[in-house]
Amino acid sequence: MSSFIVGRSREFRIQQLRELNLRGRLSITDLQNIENPLDASEADLKNKTLELHLQWDWWNRNAIDSTKEGEDFLPFLKYLNICHLDGIVSIDADFHGNNSSSFKSLETLEFRFMQEWEKWECQTVTGAFPHLQRLYIKSCPKLKGHLPEPLVPLKKVEISDCQQLEASAPGALDLRLHSSGKIQFDWATLKELWFGGHNMEAWLMEMVGHIVSDTSLEKLEIYSCSDCPICNDFGSLSIFLLDFFPKLKRLNLSDFHNLKMISLGLGGLRFLEFFYIGRCPQFESLPENMHMLLPSLTELYISNCPRLESFPGGGLPSNLKVVTLNNCTRLIGSLKGALGDNSSLESLYIENVNAECFPEEGLLPLSLTTLCIADCPNLKELDYKGLCQISSLKKLLIGNCPNLQNFPEEGLPKSISHLTIEGNCPLLKQRFQVSECQDWGKVAHIESFIIH
Repeated sequence: MSSFIVGRSREFRIQQLRELNLRGRLSITDLQNIENPLDASEADLKNKTLELHLQWDWWNRNAIDSTKEGEDFLPFLKYLNICHLDGIVSIDADFHGNNSSSFKSLETLEFRFMQEWEKWECQTVTGAFPHLQRLYIKSCPKLKGHLPEPLVPLKKVEISDCQQLEASAPGALDLRLHSSGKIQFDWATLKELWFGGHNMEAWLMEMVGHIVSDTSLEKLEIYSCSDCPICNDFGSLSIFLLDFFPKLKRLNLSDFHNLKMISLGLGGLRFLEFFYIGRCPQFESLPENMHMLLPSLTELYISNCPRLESFPGGGLPSNLKVVTLNNCTRLIGSLKGALGDNSSLESLYIENVNAECFPEEGLLPLSLTTLCIADCPNLKELDYKGLCQISSLKKLLIGNCPNLQNFPEEGLPKSISHLTIEGNCPLLKQRFQVSECQDWGKVAHIESFIIH
Protein backbone atom coordinates (compact mmCIF):
# COMPACT_ATOMS: atom_id res chain seq x y z
CA MET A 1 0.00 0.00 0.00
CA SER A 2 1.46 3.36 -1.04
CA SER A 3 -1.17 5.75 0.40
CA PHE A 4 -3.76 5.97 3.18
CA ILE A 5 -6.45 8.65 3.53
CA VAL A 6 -7.46 9.29 7.13
CA GLY A 7 -11.22 9.47 7.50
CA ARG A 8 -13.61 10.15 10.35
CA SER A 9 -15.47 6.87 10.01
CA ARG A 10 -14.26 3.88 12.05
CA GLU A 11 -12.86 1.87 9.14
CA PHE A 12 -10.62 4.69 7.90
CA ARG A 13 -9.10 5.85 11.19
CA ILE A 14 -5.32 5.89 11.46
CA GLN A 15 -5.35 3.13 14.10
CA GLN A 16 -6.16 0.66 11.31
CA LEU A 17 -2.52 0.85 10.18
CA ARG A 18 -1.39 -0.95 13.32
CA GLU A 19 -2.49 -4.36 12.00
CA LEU A 20 -0.79 -4.00 8.61
CA ASN A 21 2.73 -5.17 7.74
CA LEU A 22 3.88 -1.97 6.06
CA ARG A 23 7.22 -1.46 4.31
CA GLY A 24 8.76 0.98 1.83
CA ARG A 25 7.05 4.33 1.32
CA LEU A 26 3.66 5.40 2.65
CA SER A 27 1.81 8.68 2.14
CA ILE A 28 -0.79 9.51 4.81
CA THR A 29 -3.16 12.35 3.90
CA ASP A 30 -5.96 14.27 5.63
CA LEU A 31 -4.29 14.04 9.03
CA GLN A 32 -6.56 16.85 10.23
CA ASN A 33 -9.23 14.16 10.65
CA ILE A 34 -7.41 12.61 13.62
CA GLU A 35 -9.60 13.41 16.62
CA ASN A 36 -7.25 12.34 19.40
CA PRO A 37 -3.44 12.47 19.26
CA LEU A 38 -3.35 9.08 21.01
CA ASP A 39 -4.91 7.58 17.88
CA ALA A 40 -1.68 8.33 15.99
CA SER A 41 0.37 6.57 18.66
CA GLU A 42 -1.86 3.52 18.41
CA ALA A 43 -0.95 3.17 14.72
CA ASP A 44 2.50 2.07 15.97
CA LEU A 45 4.25 3.48 12.89
CA LYS A 46 7.53 3.82 14.76
CA ASN A 47 8.00 0.04 14.64
CA LYS A 48 7.42 -0.25 10.91
CA THR A 49 10.11 0.07 8.21
CA LEU A 50 8.70 3.07 6.40
CA GLU A 51 9.49 6.30 4.63
CA LEU A 52 6.53 8.43 5.72
CA HIS A 53 4.99 11.40 3.91
CA LEU A 54 2.40 13.21 6.06
CA GLN A 55 -0.11 15.73 4.71
CA TRP A 56 -2.69 17.97 6.34
CA ASP A 57 -5.53 19.61 4.42
CA TRP A 58 -5.28 23.04 5.98
CA TRP A 59 -8.09 24.54 3.96
CA ASN A 60 -10.93 22.10 4.58
CA ARG A 61 -10.82 21.72 8.34
CA ASN A 62 -13.60 23.20 10.50
CA ALA A 63 -11.43 24.64 13.27
CA ILE A 64 -7.76 25.10 14.10
CA ASP A 65 -6.55 22.96 16.98
CA SER A 66 -2.83 23.71 17.01
CA THR A 67 -2.24 21.75 20.24
CA LYS A 68 -3.65 18.58 18.74
CA GLU A 69 -1.75 18.98 15.50
CA GLY A 70 1.50 19.64 17.37
CA GLU A 71 1.04 16.35 19.27
CA ASP A 72 0.29 14.53 16.02
CA PHE A 73 3.86 15.00 14.83
CA LEU A 74 5.60 11.71 15.57
CA PRO A 75 8.52 12.08 18.01
CA PHE A 76 10.61 10.10 15.52
CA LEU A 77 10.12 12.57 12.65
CA LYS A 78 13.48 13.39 11.00
CA TYR A 79 12.47 15.45 7.94
CA LEU A 80 9.81 18.16 7.70
CA ASN A 81 9.09 20.26 4.60
CA ILE A 82 6.48 23.02 4.87
CA CYS A 83 5.65 24.76 1.61
CA HIS A 84 2.99 26.80 -0.23
CA LEU A 85 1.05 27.63 2.96
CA ASP A 86 0.22 31.18 1.95
CA GLY A 87 -2.24 31.59 4.81
CA ILE A 88 0.56 31.48 7.37
CA VAL A 89 1.69 34.97 8.50
CA SER A 90 3.39 34.14 11.79
CA ILE A 91 4.92 31.02 13.34
CA ASP A 92 5.04 30.87 17.14
CA ALA A 93 5.26 28.45 20.04
CA ASP A 94 2.06 26.73 18.94
CA PHE A 95 4.19 25.18 16.19
CA HIS A 96 7.40 24.19 17.93
CA GLY A 97 6.77 24.48 21.65
CA ASN A 98 9.47 25.64 24.04
CA ASN A 99 11.05 22.53 25.43
CA SER A 100 13.26 19.64 24.36
CA SER A 101 10.27 17.39 23.65
CA SER A 102 9.41 19.38 20.52
CA PHE A 103 10.61 17.67 17.36
CA LYS A 104 13.27 15.88 19.36
CA SER A 105 14.35 13.70 16.39
CA LEU A 106 14.03 16.30 13.63
CA GLU A 107 17.20 16.62 11.54
CA THR A 108 16.01 18.61 8.49
CA LEU A 109 13.50 21.49 8.49
CA GLU A 110 12.44 23.28 5.29
CA PHE A 111 10.20 26.28 4.63
CA ARG A 112 9.59 26.95 0.93
CA PHE A 113 7.32 29.29 -1.04
CA MET A 114 5.61 30.82 2.01
CA GLN A 115 4.43 33.98 0.27
CA GLU A 116 2.77 35.68 3.27
CA TRP A 117 5.01 34.47 6.11
CA GLU A 118 6.35 37.54 7.94
CA LYS A 119 7.54 36.52 11.39
CA TRP A 120 9.11 33.60 13.22
CA GLU A 121 8.74 34.22 16.96
CA CYS A 122 12.01 32.64 18.00
CA GLN A 123 12.22 33.97 21.55
CA THR A 124 10.35 30.89 22.73
CA VAL A 125 12.60 28.45 20.89
CA THR A 126 14.68 27.45 23.89
CA GLY A 127 14.78 23.69 23.61
CA ALA A 128 13.00 22.81 20.38
CA PHE A 129 14.80 21.02 17.56
CA PRO A 130 17.60 19.62 19.76
CA HIS A 131 18.98 17.44 16.94
CA LEU A 132 18.40 19.75 13.97
CA GLN A 133 21.22 19.58 11.41
CA ARG A 134 19.87 21.33 8.30
CA LEU A 135 17.64 24.39 7.90
CA TYR A 136 16.35 25.65 4.53
CA ILE A 137 14.32 28.83 4.03
CA LYS A 138 13.53 29.55 0.39
CA SER A 139 11.22 31.97 -1.43
CA CYS A 140 9.69 33.62 1.63
CA PRO A 141 9.69 37.23 0.32
CA LYS A 142 8.00 38.88 3.35
CA LEU A 143 9.93 37.16 6.13
CA LYS A 144 11.81 39.52 8.42
CA GLY A 145 13.06 39.55 11.98
CA HIS A 146 14.81 36.79 13.88
CA LEU A 147 15.81 33.18 13.24
CA PRO A 148 16.39 30.44 15.85
CA GLU A 149 19.80 30.09 17.46
CA PRO A 150 20.73 26.43 17.93
CA LEU A 151 22.88 25.31 20.83
CA VAL A 152 25.48 23.88 18.45
CA PRO A 153 26.26 24.87 14.84
CA LEU A 154 24.04 23.23 12.23
CA LYS A 155 25.62 21.25 9.44
CA LYS A 156 23.92 23.36 6.76
CA VAL A 157 21.82 26.53 6.55
CA GLU A 158 20.47 27.76 3.22
CA ILE A 159 18.52 31.01 2.82
CA SER A 160 17.45 32.13 -0.65
CA ASP A 161 15.05 34.64 -2.18
CA CYS A 162 14.14 36.24 1.15
CA GLN A 163 14.93 39.84 0.23
CA GLN A 164 13.42 41.45 3.34
CA LEU A 165 15.09 39.16 5.84
CA GLU A 166 17.70 40.99 7.90
CA ALA A 167 18.74 38.71 10.73
CA SER A 168 21.51 36.65 12.25
CA ALA A 169 21.83 33.30 10.56
CA PRO A 170 21.93 30.29 12.87
CA GLY A 171 25.47 29.08 13.50
CA ALA A 172 26.42 26.69 10.72
CA LEU A 173 29.33 24.82 9.22
CA ASP A 174 27.93 25.28 5.69
CA LEU A 175 26.08 28.55 4.97
CA ARG A 176 24.48 29.36 1.61
CA LEU A 177 22.90 32.76 0.95
CA HIS A 178 21.23 33.73 -2.30
CA SER A 179 19.35 36.97 -3.02
CA SER A 180 18.56 37.62 0.62
CA GLY A 181 18.71 40.65 2.89
CA LYS A 182 21.52 41.59 5.26
CA ILE A 183 22.21 38.27 6.90
CA GLN A 184 24.69 38.39 9.78
CA PHE A 185 26.79 35.30 10.36
CA ASP A 186 29.61 34.08 12.53
CA TRP A 187 32.85 33.56 10.59
CA ALA A 188 34.25 31.46 13.45
CA THR A 189 31.96 28.48 12.86
CA LEU A 190 31.98 28.48 9.06
CA LYS A 191 33.70 25.84 6.97
CA GLU A 192 31.80 26.56 3.73
CA LEU A 193 30.23 29.80 2.44
CA TRP A 194 28.17 30.16 -0.75
CA PHE A 195 27.16 33.75 -1.36
CA GLY A 196 25.50 35.50 -4.29
CA GLY A 197 22.51 36.75 -6.16
CA HIS A 198 20.95 40.21 -6.36
CA ASN A 199 22.30 43.14 -4.33
CA MET A 200 24.83 41.11 -2.35
CA GLU A 201 28.17 42.77 -3.06
CA ALA A 202 28.08 45.65 -0.60
CA TRP A 203 26.87 43.41 2.19
CA LEU A 204 29.61 40.86 1.53
CA MET A 205 32.30 43.53 1.62
CA GLU A 206 30.87 44.79 4.90
CA MET A 207 30.97 41.29 6.38
CA VAL A 208 34.54 40.75 5.22
CA GLY A 209 35.43 44.01 6.93
CA HIS A 210 34.27 42.55 10.25
CA ILE A 211 36.77 39.69 10.17
CA VAL A 212 39.16 40.33 13.04
CA SER A 213 41.27 37.19 12.73
CA ASP A 214 42.02 34.42 10.28
CA THR A 215 38.97 32.27 9.61
CA SER A 216 38.71 28.51 9.32
CA LEU A 217 36.78 28.77 6.06
CA GLU A 218 37.68 25.94 3.68
CA LYS A 219 35.26 26.47 0.77
CA LEU A 220 34.20 29.82 -0.65
CA GLU A 221 31.92 30.40 -3.64
CA ILE A 222 30.78 33.89 -4.62
CA TYR A 223 28.68 34.60 -7.69
CA SER A 224 26.47 37.28 -9.13
CA CYS A 225 23.15 37.13 -10.95
CA SER A 226 24.38 36.26 -14.43
CA ASP A 227 20.88 35.60 -15.80
CA CYS A 228 19.84 39.23 -15.24
CA PRO A 229 21.15 41.52 -18.04
CA ILE A 230 20.71 44.70 -15.98
CA CYS A 231 22.15 43.30 -12.75
CA ASN A 232 25.64 44.51 -11.92
CA ASP A 233 25.98 43.32 -8.33
CA PHE A 234 29.75 43.05 -8.35
CA GLY A 235 30.29 46.00 -10.67
CA SER A 236 32.45 48.13 -8.37
CA LEU A 237 34.82 45.41 -7.19
CA SER A 238 38.15 45.44 -9.04
CA ILE A 239 40.43 43.69 -6.53
CA PHE A 240 39.35 40.73 -4.41
CA LEU A 241 41.30 40.26 -1.17
CA LEU A 242 41.85 36.69 -0.02
CA ASP A 243 44.20 37.52 2.85
CA PHE A 244 41.47 36.67 5.39
CA PHE A 245 41.01 33.07 4.24
CA PRO A 246 44.34 31.28 4.73
CA LYS A 247 42.77 27.84 5.15
CA LEU A 248 40.77 27.79 1.92
CA LYS A 249 40.77 24.53 -0.02
CA ARG A 250 38.23 25.43 -2.74
CA LEU A 251 37.57 28.84 -4.29
CA ASN A 252 34.89 29.72 -6.89
CA LEU A 253 34.53 33.26 -8.21
CA SER A 254 32.13 34.12 -11.03
CA ASP A 255 30.33 37.07 -12.61
CA PHE A 256 32.49 39.82 -11.13
CA HIS A 257 31.90 42.33 -13.89
CA ASN A 258 34.85 44.64 -13.13
CA LEU A 259 37.22 42.35 -11.26
CA LYS A 260 40.76 42.77 -12.55
CA MET A 261 42.96 40.91 -10.10
CA ILE A 262 43.15 38.83 -6.94
CA SER A 263 45.29 39.61 -3.91
CA LEU A 264 46.67 36.60 -2.02
CA GLY A 265 48.84 38.37 0.53
CA LEU A 266 52.35 37.37 1.52
CA GLY A 267 51.28 34.05 3.04
CA GLY A 268 49.34 32.90 0.00
CA LEU A 269 46.78 30.10 0.17
CA ARG A 270 48.93 27.09 0.89
CA PHE A 271 45.99 24.72 1.33
CA LEU A 272 44.06 25.72 -1.82
CA GLU A 273 43.42 22.68 -4.03
CA PHE A 274 40.73 23.88 -6.46
CA PHE A 275 40.36 27.32 -8.08
CA TYR A 276 37.59 28.36 -10.49
CA ILE A 277 37.17 31.79 -12.00
CA GLY A 278 34.56 32.44 -14.67
CA ARG A 279 32.62 35.11 -16.52
CA CYS A 280 34.83 37.97 -15.36
CA PRO A 281 35.19 40.08 -18.54
CA GLN A 282 37.74 42.54 -17.07
CA PHE A 283 39.92 40.02 -15.26
CA GLU A 284 43.42 40.47 -16.61
CA SER A 285 45.98 38.79 -14.37
CA LEU A 286 46.37 35.80 -12.12
CA PRO A 287 48.45 36.30 -8.97
CA GLU A 288 52.20 36.51 -9.48
CA ASN A 289 54.30 33.70 -8.00
CA MET A 290 51.42 31.24 -8.02
CA HIS A 291 53.95 28.42 -7.87
CA MET A 292 54.94 29.57 -4.39
CA LEU A 293 51.70 31.08 -3.09
CA LEU A 294 49.47 28.15 -4.18
CA PRO A 295 51.67 25.10 -3.57
CA SER A 296 48.76 22.65 -3.07
CA LEU A 297 46.75 23.65 -6.15
CA THR A 298 45.82 20.54 -8.15
CA GLU A 299 42.90 21.78 -10.29
CA LEU A 300 42.50 25.09 -12.15
CA TYR A 301 39.39 26.09 -14.14
CA ILE A 302 39.30 29.35 -16.10
CA SER A 303 36.22 30.23 -18.16
CA ASN A 304 35.23 33.27 -20.21
CA CYS A 305 37.91 35.69 -19.06
CA PRO A 306 38.78 37.20 -22.47
CA ARG A 307 41.32 39.77 -21.17
CA LEU A 308 43.43 37.11 -19.51
CA GLU A 309 46.12 36.42 -22.12
CA SER A 310 49.01 34.82 -20.26
CA PHE A 311 49.94 32.99 -17.11
CA PRO A 312 51.95 34.90 -14.47
CA GLY A 313 55.68 35.01 -14.07
CA GLY A 314 57.21 32.16 -12.14
CA GLY A 315 54.90 29.62 -13.74
CA LEU A 316 52.07 27.51 -12.38
CA PRO A 317 52.21 25.31 -9.25
CA SER A 318 54.17 22.11 -9.73
CA ASN A 319 51.41 19.94 -8.21
CA LEU A 320 48.80 21.00 -10.76
CA LYS A 321 47.07 17.90 -12.17
CA VAL A 322 43.97 19.17 -14.01
CA VAL A 323 43.46 22.34 -16.07
CA THR A 324 40.29 23.43 -17.87
CA LEU A 325 40.39 26.41 -20.23
CA ASN A 326 37.04 27.49 -21.64
CA ASN A 327 36.90 30.27 -24.25
CA CYS A 328 40.47 31.33 -23.45
CA THR A 329 42.17 30.93 -26.84
CA ARG A 330 45.02 33.37 -26.13
CA LEU A 331 45.74 31.80 -22.75
CA ILE A 332 46.26 28.33 -24.24
CA GLY A 333 49.34 29.52 -26.10
CA SER A 334 51.20 30.28 -22.87
CA LEU A 335 50.25 27.06 -21.08
CA LYS A 336 53.34 24.99 -21.80
CA GLY A 337 55.74 27.78 -20.91
CA ALA A 338 53.92 28.32 -17.60
CA LEU A 339 54.17 24.64 -16.68
CA GLY A 340 57.78 24.06 -17.62
CA ASP A 341 59.43 20.80 -18.68
CA ASN A 342 58.87 19.08 -15.34
CA SER A 343 55.12 19.49 -15.31
CA SER A 344 52.91 17.03 -13.43
CA LEU A 345 49.81 18.04 -15.40
CA GLU A 346 47.79 14.94 -16.29
CA SER A 347 44.45 16.16 -17.67
CA LEU A 348 43.73 19.10 -19.95
CA TYR A 349 40.22 20.15 -21.00
CA ILE A 350 40.07 22.62 -23.88
CA GLU A 351 36.64 24.14 -24.55
CA ASN A 352 35.56 26.78 -27.06
CA VAL A 353 38.95 27.22 -28.66
CA ASN A 354 38.83 29.47 -31.71
CA ALA A 355 40.94 27.41 -34.12
CA GLU A 356 40.46 25.34 -37.27
CA CYS A 357 43.43 23.08 -36.50
CA PHE A 358 44.45 21.99 -33.02
CA PRO A 359 46.80 21.41 -31.24
CA GLU A 360 49.78 22.96 -32.95
CA GLU A 361 53.18 21.36 -32.48
CA GLY A 362 54.87 22.16 -29.17
CA LEU A 363 51.72 23.65 -27.65
CA LEU A 364 50.71 21.06 -25.07
CA PRO A 365 52.63 19.75 -22.04
CA LEU A 366 54.35 16.41 -22.59
CA SER A 367 53.06 15.01 -19.29
CA LEU A 368 49.40 14.75 -20.40
CA THR A 369 47.59 11.43 -20.08
CA THR A 370 44.07 12.81 -20.82
CA LEU A 371 43.07 15.41 -23.42
CA CYS A 372 39.51 16.64 -23.96
CA ILE A 373 38.58 18.93 -26.86
CA ALA A 374 34.97 20.12 -26.68
CA ASP A 375 32.57 22.80 -27.90
CA CYS A 376 34.80 23.97 -30.76
CA PRO A 377 32.49 24.91 -33.66
CA ASN A 378 35.34 26.04 -35.97
CA LEU A 379 37.61 23.04 -35.50
CA LYS A 380 38.10 21.11 -38.76
CA GLU A 381 41.16 18.92 -38.14
CA LEU A 382 43.49 17.58 -35.50
CA ASP A 383 47.21 18.25 -35.85
CA TYR A 384 49.07 14.93 -35.82
CA LYS A 385 52.44 16.42 -34.84
CA GLY A 386 50.86 18.25 -31.95
CA LEU A 387 49.38 15.01 -30.67
CA CYS A 388 52.09 12.47 -31.36
CA GLN A 389 54.77 14.28 -29.38
CA ILE A 390 52.70 13.67 -26.20
CA SER A 391 53.98 10.14 -25.72
CA SER A 392 52.11 9.67 -22.43
CA LEU A 393 48.66 10.49 -23.90
CA LYS A 394 46.23 7.63 -23.22
CA LYS A 395 42.73 9.13 -23.34
CA LEU A 396 41.30 11.43 -26.02
CA LEU A 397 37.79 12.84 -25.71
CA ILE A 398 36.10 14.85 -28.47
CA GLY A 399 32.69 16.46 -27.98
CA ASN A 400 30.49 18.96 -29.79
CA CYS A 401 32.85 19.70 -32.68
CA PRO A 402 30.36 19.84 -35.60
CA ASN A 403 32.93 20.64 -38.32
CA LEU A 404 35.58 18.11 -37.41
CA GLN A 405 35.54 15.73 -40.38
CA ASN A 406 38.19 13.09 -39.79
CA PHE A 407 41.38 12.15 -38.01
CA PRO A 408 44.89 12.95 -39.33
CA GLU A 409 46.12 10.93 -42.32
CA GLU A 410 48.82 9.47 -40.10
CA GLY A 411 46.15 8.22 -37.72
CA LEU A 412 46.05 8.76 -33.98
CA PRO A 413 49.15 8.30 -31.80
CA LYS A 414 49.80 4.70 -30.77
CA SER A 415 49.86 5.72 -27.11
CA ILE A 416 46.10 6.44 -27.14
CA SER A 417 44.14 3.47 -25.82
CA HIS A 418 40.79 5.17 -25.02
CA LEU A 419 38.83 7.30 -27.50
CA THR A 420 35.40 8.89 -26.94
CA ILE A 421 33.35 10.87 -29.46
CA GLU A 422 30.19 12.43 -28.07
CA GLY A 423 27.64 15.16 -28.59
CA ASN A 424 27.32 17.15 -31.80
CA CYS A 425 30.03 15.64 -34.03
CA PRO A 426 27.92 14.58 -37.06
CA LEU A 427 30.70 14.50 -39.68
CA LEU A 428 33.07 12.47 -37.57
CA LYS A 429 30.42 10.06 -36.35
CA GLN A 430 29.15 9.47 -39.89
CA ARG A 431 32.56 8.22 -41.07
CA PHE A 432 32.59 5.47 -38.46
CA GLN A 433 29.06 4.31 -39.18
CA VAL A 434 30.32 2.66 -42.39
CA SER A 435 32.24 -0.57 -41.81
CA GLU A 436 34.33 -0.13 -44.98
CA CYS A 437 35.52 3.34 -43.95
CA GLN A 438 39.29 3.67 -44.32
CA ASP A 439 39.45 5.64 -41.09
CA TRP A 440 38.97 2.42 -39.10
CA GLY A 441 42.64 1.73 -39.67
CA LYS A 442 43.53 4.95 -37.87
CA VAL A 443 41.94 3.68 -34.66
CA ALA A 444 42.63 -0.05 -34.96
CA HIS A 445 45.07 0.01 -32.03
CA ILE A 446 42.59 1.65 -29.63
CA GLU A 447 41.27 -0.68 -26.93
CA SER A 448 38.17 1.34 -26.00
CA PHE A 449 36.34 3.31 -28.70
CA ILE A 450 33.04 4.86 -27.62
CA ILE A 451 30.63 6.89 -29.78
CA HIS A 452 27.51 8.39 -28.20
